[in-house]
Amino acid sequence: SLGLMIVAAAWWLAGGTAQAADEMTIVDFNSDLTLTNSDPQGHLHIVETISVDFAVPRHGILRAIPSTYQKQPLQLAITSVSSPSGAPSGYTKETSNGNTVLKIGDASQTVTGRQSYVIDYTVRNVVRWFDGRPQLYWDINGDQWDSETQHVTATIHLSGSTFGESLCFTGAYGSSAQNCTVHSENDMVSASTTTSLAAYQTLTVAAKLPEGVFVAPTWRDWLREHAVELGLAILIPLLAGGWSVRKWWRDGRDLKGRGVIVPEYGPPTGVTPAEAGVIDGYRLESRDLTATLVDLAIRKYVRIIEVEKKGFLSSGN
Repeated sequence: SLGLMIVAAAWWLAGGTAQAADEMTIVDFNSDLTLTNSDPQGHLHIVETISVDFAVPRHGILRAIPSTYQKQPLQLAITSVSSPSGAPSGYTKETSNGNTVLKIGDASQTVTGRQSYVIDYTVRNVVRWFDGRPQLYWDINGDQWDSETQHVTATIHLSGSTFGESLCFTGAYGSSAQNCTVHSENDMVSASTTTSLAAYQTLTVAAKLPEGVFVAPTWRDWLREHAVELGLAILIPLLAGGWSVRKWWRDGRDLKGRGVIVPEYGPPTGVTPAEAGVIDGYRLESRDLTATLVDLAIRKYVRIIEVEKKGFLSSGN
């Protein structure tokens, strides 16, 4: 089954312990769905009314919806979250294990007893193709509840067209049990469970769709769906490369006409040639004395005078 992977659990026990399944019962889960081809792969508007019974005080519920279906992004968009019973209905979103998780409630306030929550949202890319034919195969309440669900109902509307044959299934993932009823009439399919669902069980509706209304995804759709990710994957290296080239062009190139640069080294400041020689060779050598003499001459402590020597057959310095 699709696994709308709905997780609704009592949230934040007062003592900070884990939730027990019998501390919350899902009394009724009603889903109203409208399918249109405003997205060629199927656009589904869903309004879920979830009635729960908290046996002990709770801050609210968790609600998780997968981000993809058959490797296609669902593009979840939350329209609103409310509570007809008056329970806190503020929510935050976070990502976990490929799901968008809604944390509905108030961390500073608890509720108990019968409460209800209404979640209004849309998803895309919901039509699947079986033997080349389009169909809607949808888990109504999802198979990730860890509490009993007493009753699940669903009404699916098809905008501007007519449903084909419809079936329903109940149970855990992969189950073929049919403890449910389904009725298809023109542009509407209704389904309902006939027994309660244990933890991790769901109601699934499979409805054939008319041909020519929806279109199977193509590589162009994939590119459009992943345009932002692809753009970032290409743009970031281009920007980094462009900045590097600009930096090199401005500061990294050798100036024209400079030719080969020969490094020149001077003595350390405050160290005489003799001291430098001893540090480098661990002893005083004759070349250190020669360097010291030249250093003294440069600093005008001594004068070095060139004397010409004359001989019988030659002359020199």
